[in-house]
Amino acid sequence: MRKRPIDDLDLLILEELMKDARISNKDLAERIGLSPAPTLARVNKLFSRGVIAGTSVSIRYPYFGLRAKICFQLVFHKEHQSPILEWMEENPFIYRRFNVEKTGNDAFQTMVGFCRHSSLDAAQREVRKFLKTNKGVYLSSMDEIHSDHLTPVSPRMVIPLIT
Repeated sequence: MRKRPIDDLDLLILEELMKDARISNKDLAERIGLSPAPTLARVNKLFSRGVIAGTSVSIRYPYFGLRAKICFQLVFHKEHQSPILEWMEENPFIYRRFNVEKTGNDAFQTMVGFCRHSSLDAAQREVRKFLKTNKGVYLSSMDEIHSDHLTPVSPRMVIPLIT
C-alpha cells in the first residue's frame, strides 16, 4: 500500500499541534480551515503512520520536591579540558558527563554534562560561576530534559554567555 505524502494541510496540522498539543479538534479545524471530521481523520492518520510519535507532559520537578534534570553542552579549546573535568568531578550536582565527537576544528572539543538542580536558572548560575574563571570555555546549550537517554548532536553555533 502506497502512503499518501504529507500535504500542506498536514503540515498546518503539525504546526498547530506543535504550538499546542492540547488543542481541541474543533479549534484545530477552525485554525486550518477544515471541518472537524476530516481534521480528526487527518490527525489520526498522522498518528497511525508514525508521523506523530506521541505527546508529552512537562513537569515542574520542584513542585514535587524533586530536582530538575538538565543537560548542558560546553565547547572549549582542548587545553581547557583538565579544569573542566576537575570542576565536573568536584560538583555534586553533575551526575554524568561525556565527550562528543570533534566539532570540525581539531583545536576545539565538546563535552556534555547532565545535572540535577532546583531549576534551570540555578544550574545556569552554577555554570556561569565556572565560566567566569575559565575563559575559552563556552556554553553551547543548556536545557531541562525529560530523559537520560539523549543522543548528542553536533554543537550549534557557540555563543559565549555574557556574565
